[in-house]
Amino acid sequence: MDIKGLTDSELIEKISQKDYNAFNELWRRYDRLALSIFHNLLRDKHLVEDAHQRLFMTIWEDSHNYRGGDVKAYLL
Repeated sequence: MDIKGLTDSELIEKISQKDYNAFNELWRRYDRLALSIFHNLLRDKHLVEDAHQRLFMTIWEDSHNYRGGDVKAYLL
């Protein structure tokens, strides 16, 4: 199956196995939303960039802790 056809939960599962393509797809899906939320909360370019980077680093490093449920709530 094409990576773009996977659900968010399936992507998280693949990311927990260190699948870089799955990580890129999840990033593509949530990058703009995460930036928008961080901007609305922090309103400082450097803090927004830091929070954004930390979010996606945490996804890569801790995706094995995902136990199902709403992926958007898990991420943000």
